[in-house]
Amino acid sequence: MRQSAIKRLLALCGIILALGSSLGAGMAQAASLRGPGNSTTGNPPTKATNPAISGAGYNNEGISNDGATTTANFDGAGFDYSNNALAAAGFASASVPDSNGLSYQWPTVTAGASDNWVASGQTINITTNSPSLSFLGSATNGPSSGTATITYTDNSTQTFTLAFSDWTLNAGKASPIAGNTTAVTTAYRNTTSGGNQAVKTHIFATSVSLTAGKTVQKVTLPSTVNQGSLHVFAITAESDWTQYVHDLAATDDNKAETTLTAANFPNLKQKWTQSVGGGMSDQAIEINNTVYWGSWDGYFHAFTTTGSHLWDTQLGVTTDNSCNPTKVGVASTAAFGYINGTPTVFVGGGGNDAVGGGNVYIYALNANTGAITWKTVVGMAPQDFAWSSPIIFNGNVYYGMSSFGDCPLTRGRVVKLSETSGAIGGTFYTEPAGCTAGGIWGTPTIDTTTGLLYTATGTQSSCQGQAGDYGAALLAVNTANMTYADSWQLPVNQQIGDADFGSAPTLFTGTIGGVANTPLVGVANKDGQFYTFKRSALHNGPVWQATVAGNTGSCPQCGNGSIAPAVWDGTTLYAAGGAISINGTNCKGSVAALDPSTGAYKWQHCFNDGPVLASLTAIPGVIVATQGAWIVGMNTSGTSIFHYQDTTAGATYYSPVTIANGRMYAMNLDGNLVAFGL
Repeated sequence: MRQSAIKRLLALCGIILALGSSLGAGMAQAASLRGPGNSTTGNPPTKATNPAISGAGYNNEGISNDGATTTANFDGAGFDYSNNALAAAGFASASVPDSNGLSYQWPTVTAGASDNWVASGQTINITTNSPSLSFLGSATNGPSSGTATITYTDNSTQTFTLAFSDWTLNAGKASPIAGNTTAVTTAYRNTTSGGNQAVKTHIFATSVSLTAGKTVQKVTLPSTVNQGSLHVFAITAESDWTQYVHDLAATDDNKAETTLTAANFPNLKQKWTQSVGGGMSDQAIEINNTVYWGSWDGYFHAFTTTGSHLWDTQLGVTTDNSCNPTKVGVASTAAFGYINGTPTVFVGGGGNDAVGGGNVYIYALNANTGAITWKTVVGMAPQDFAWSSPIIFNGNVYYGMSSFGDCPLTRGRVVKLSETSGAIGGTFYTEPAGCTAGGIWGTPTIDTTTGLLYTATGTQSSCQGQAGDYGAALLAVNTANMTYADSWQLPVNQQIGDADFGSAPTLFTGTIGGVANTPLVGVANKDGQFYTFKRSALHNGPVWQATVAGNTGSCPQCGNGSIAPAVWDGTTLYAAGGAISINGTNCKGSVAALDPSTGAYKWQHCFNDGPVLASLTAIPGVIVATQGAWIVGMNTSGTSIFHYQDTTAGATYYSPVTIANGRMYAMNLDGNLVAFGL
């Protein structure tokens, strides 16, 4: 199994043998309508970050507290969303929940007060120069759609179809319409009498692309719709980076970034640096003008985006002299969410020191103070280790587990925990009882429409061929009940010596068998192949595969194969890896732009300073890779537009860069974080 872009890669290659110790130091058309003059809330809440929102007040009360009679009447037939159920799923009153990498200001829920717009031609003032606007909403007696209008500050306009699926998906008989992803699901809905009904309800997300180079002034909601009622709860366009590889689909593409572009990316300058007492292999996240990351000395850090220190929390260190590296603290990238309205970061940690106490934990930390809200044991140290990164979906945290360094192997698994309490809600094991391997050291991804979690596993087990053996495989798991859905295992005759999948699967779409927008999932292997599957049929095997690195061994650090997650920008898939020959030139690493439907190369970019070990990162028009001690920015034609070298002895990038709100953060095994800006 692998061991993070650090663990076994170093052990197999015998590189930086003292790394651990040295870094360880350091239903009605007029559904309960309320006019602005009658609404007790007046205007919707204004986001503290871009975009600024004001204008027409909410005109429907669609959310109520459980067990109380209410005036809420979302569908005009006496049914509404449960505030309690929404809160339990991460959408608490007045909170700022995250959906697929974007944060939204959720309305304040008060009895007798409106909390959403029923579209009837209202004008919503929104100021943003983001490349897209995203909406949270649903329909009653739908699906429902109508023509909305965006007005820019130059008074030019853009029309688009705003559409949402029915809030119950027609009592579970329908699927979300094209362009909708499920943001949150609840198990029941409330009635005006204070009771509830066991019918699942949903809130959906959809987005519209904006005209590049223009600033939005306002959005006018549809004045008429084709059927039913169209409800909007929230609008956003911010470009925060809230989890590993950006979003649940692992696109690693921040489409909302507008400050940095291909035109000005060459002008990036170092703004500030921070050295800490341990190396870094996780990815920084940025939310609400704060950057968070962990380091191998066991500390988790919070700094302002201008470099001012806020807090540090010690989460534990794992030491095992029989492994290499021998000593690692925090290697997990945090995910940002909320607990009862309190901003919270979730991260893996623990260890066999005094802080960890022999346990591997998932921690929930108060994002403002660093205080521990809860911690849950998910493994035993030093055998297990938190290499993977948590992801948040529908009120739960999902986490993949693996061994510290195959010294010894442990039983791979995905753990589901309550976002609010940390209580374990289920575990899926990748190997039968009594067997080991199948570790998950890359991070899972989630299809929010189907609720399927996709994860790739490492080392093939000695129990190979037994029922329940999912080593060296791509696996789909039902998030609702943590049961097996589908899988594909790398055939034995294709496996190299250490046939790990050590990467996060990427969700994208392509044309397969003449069917456009077929949902696909792809992931790289240490054999240098990028394997792509129909999400609905993993068992049928790859629909295509592409060579992104050579197949000369199982040590990515040495230039063999690939463990790098890909980038999906909506048109092109970008994959990377180790040594490869391109048009007769021997390269130490490369980035390949691939046709998502066939895997054919659009272009390849050769690197001469090292393999690409970390995920690629993208913003509109720009792809960023790290190789050895270098950061390289490219435009979407493959031309280099930015270079930066960390000249510190022993500098190696295992961490992908993070780009958000006009800033880029890069973290290195030498213990240095560098922040770039214009």
